[in-house]
Amino acid sequence: MRAFGKLILAGVLVFAVLQFVRPAIPAKSATAAIQAPPDVKQILDKDCYGCHSDERRLAWFDQIVPGCWLVRHDILTAREHLNFSTLAPSLPPRGRRRSTRP
Repeated sequence: MRAFGKLILAGVLVFAVLQFVRPAIPAKSATAAIQAPPDVKQILDKDCYGCHSDERRLAWFDQIVPGCWLVRHDILTAREHLNFSTLAPSLPPRGRRRSTRP
């Protein structure tokens, strides 16, 4: 039983020390703002900007190591695919192009 207690104590100490080994999630100021209707912008701000922008909004449980490492990886991957903070507001609309032929 003493060995089990020492093992639990060692695990708790390792967990506590790991809380100090936390890589930073880069946060920069936004260079562009998306042009969207207010209701769409509100949904994007509430649900998407946490991972897909340079704003850093983490819940308390996202800051506990080792989960923090996974969240950091997911946020950086999400920003590579779509980052609302660097999305140019003057992107041409997607769709069919009109033919210039008469």
